[in-house]
Formats: sequence, structure tokens, C-alpha cells
Amino acid sequence: MEAIVLGLIRHTDKASVLRCYTRAHGRINYIVYGSRQRLAGVCNPLSVVDITVAGKIDPAGTTMPVVKEMTLTYVPQHLNTDVRRQSVALFMAEILSNLLVHPLGDEQLYAFLCDTVTDLDRAEDIADVHLRFLRALCTYMGFAISEEEHTDLLAQPHTRNERQSLLKALCTYIEENADGFRAPKSLDVLMELFD
Repeated sequence: MEAIVLGLIRHTDKASVLRCYTRAHGRINYIVYGSRQRLAGVCNPLSVVDITVAGKIDPAGTTMPVVKEMTLTYVPQHLNTDVRRQSVALFMAEILSNLLVHPLGDEQLYAFLCDTVTDLDRAEDIADVHLRFLRALCTYMGFAISEEEHTDLLAQPHTRNERQSLLKALCTYIEENADGFRAPKSLDVLMELFD
């Protein structure tokens, strides 16, 4: 099953909960066994993976499937070695974890997320990747930013201060439009990037 990793949370001494957004079923949490060091290369935020599970997927999410095997379907060139890209990936994964909570697949959204991972990994200048991501994500989530009402949220920033202001404004906009959304913890780290 194709999936994008949203996070890995320790569950017991030997197992972790792997939060993913899958192409077929939307948001699914899995149980994965192994040390965090062994899982790190495959379970980084926004890793694009293929997962084989033991047993069947429970679409209702009442039980967590156990990961039998997991491999990268997209091998990043820079994402796992560039601290700035990793910080942006963590931020995006936190946003997605907050917004994508239902077990409901969406082919277009999944394709958009895969394209975003590729863009973050390969783009020479990543200073605005997360801003483009937030704007587009609003459309996929059903509360597109209208040009008439929010020209400020569609502005193209040039300086660090402009990026910071726009990032805060976009997070506030999402918070106002998405039930239960909370600003990600990684927002503060992201605010310090991209001079």
C-alpha cells in the first residue's frame, strides 16, 4: 500500500505507531516493530513508502495493522541530509497530521503530496515551498483562499520578515477554517529559517 509518512511515535519499548496518509484509505496508523534507529531512514516525515501489512486493513480504524515490510518508493536526493529541508518536512507533516484525520483516500490529494515531497527534495531554492504547499492545501481541504478577500495570503514574499508574516497568516487562516486544527510545534523552528 502506498503511503506518505506523517510521523513516528513510540508506543512501547519494541513498537512504535507509524502515522501515514495512504493513497487508498487516507489516514491510517500502523504498529511497526524495531528500533527508531533502524526505522529512521524509512520513517522520516514525508517519506514516500510502500507498506505490506500482516492481515487486513480495518477502514474504520478500530485496530492498527502491523507493518510486515516497508520500503521507500521515492528515494530522496537531499531531503534526509539537509537540515533546512528536514525542518520544512517536519512542519508539513505536522500540518497534515492535524488536518488529515479520516480514513478516506483521495487520489488527487495524494498525488499533490507526492509532488510536494519531490519539489521539497529537488528544488534549488526551497524558501517558499512550504508557503506554496499551505496555499494549495487549503484548496484541497475545501477552503480555498479567494483573491478578492485575501490578497495578502497570496502575496509573493521576498524577505525573511515577509515570509514569517505570511506563514503566520496562513496558519491562522487554516486554524479559522479547519475544526480542531492547532498550529504545529515546528512552526517556531521554521520561522527562523530562510534569511
